[in-house]
Amino acid sequence: MGEIQIVKNDLAADEKVNVVGKIIAEDRPLITFIGSGQKFKIEKEKNND
Repeated sequence: MGEIQIVKNDLAADEKVNVVGKIIAEDRPLITFIGSGQKFKIEKEKNND
């Protein structure tokens, strides 16, 4: 099983790190509800196109 990190600040580019997504500004306050070791799910927003 892999590891995921949520970073609250911009970091310098690193070829050893893969960025898989970004959390939009309006959803960033939700990060405070995720505790250490707690399971959570990130879902892609479905468009109504």
